[in-house]
Amino acid sequence: MATYAEYLDFDTEEDKLKQQQLYQATELSAQTAAAVKKISRPQNWLLAAAPYCPDCRVFVPFIQKNGGVEPQYPRQLYCPQRF
Repeated sequence: MATYAEYLDFDTEEDKLKQQQLYQATELSAQTAAAVKKISRPQNWLLAAAPYCPDCRVFVPFIQKNGGVEPQYPRQLYCPQRF
């Protein structure tokens, strides 16, 4: 299992940079933040993802940024995989 920082180091520097750029460009809507605040108990999620995957590059920033909205939001552990 890996943290987000370890997940970023899984692949090439180019893929890491692309993932970081999308992360910076990702903004959570007020609606999303409100929905996250309704989570009532701690959760853990395991995500199979890799920075070179275009779908993961879009999805992972939303998951990672939601973790900063509320402490009970699922704690993410990344399982870097080659698909």
